[in-house]
Amino acid sequence: PWREEAHKRGYACSIALPLRHQERLFGALSIYAAEPDAFDTEEAQLLAELADDLAYGLMALRTRAERQRMEVALRESE
Repeated sequence: PWREEAHKRGYACSIALPLRHQERLFGALSIYAAEPDAFDTEEAQLLAELADDLAYGLMALRTRAERQRMEVALRESE
């Protein structure tokens, strides 16, 4: 169904890149383009690096939020 919806909206090409942390998949970065074959090998590699950077940033934010929750819980337990 997603492919049909993409075509309805004028998209002819897409790339989906995994978001991973320590070999664990936790999401995907999907990019759509109106032109067929819009992503060449070099662009796909650059987008894969972007997905890796995004995954790193997301995990850093999650880790920081968890640390803050734990600090609050520790203070409240004292």
